[in-house]
Amino acid sequence: MDYNSISQDCQGDFLQIAEYLLLQSGGHVGPLRHILSTELDIQREMSTSTSHVELANLNAPLIYTTNFDDAIEKTFRSLSVPHQVISTPKDVASTKPQKTPYTLAKR
Repeated sequence: MDYNSISQDCQGDFLQIAEYLLLQSGGHVGPLRHILSTELDIQREMSTSTSHVELANLNAPLIYTTNFDDAIEKTFRSLSVPHQVISTPKDVASTKPQKTPYTLAKR
């Protein structure tokens, strides 16, 4: 079943869609994350998003997010802001804080 059919069956309720996909995957989060990140893929130039640009302008040394999209990363790349994404245990182990001023930690 494709995402649009699932969404229609769940009346567009994102929590129901997520629960359905989680149950269909046998409780494994990987397939659900993939579907969410695919559906949330942003196709616009992020340097035109005022809120994302202002986030980059905060000069915060560390930013924690729980987002499934990569809008923040796209903004930082678009603005040529050095950053490092930490989203897996391997990333944590190989992090070199002095390498980049911005670390985007995702869950």
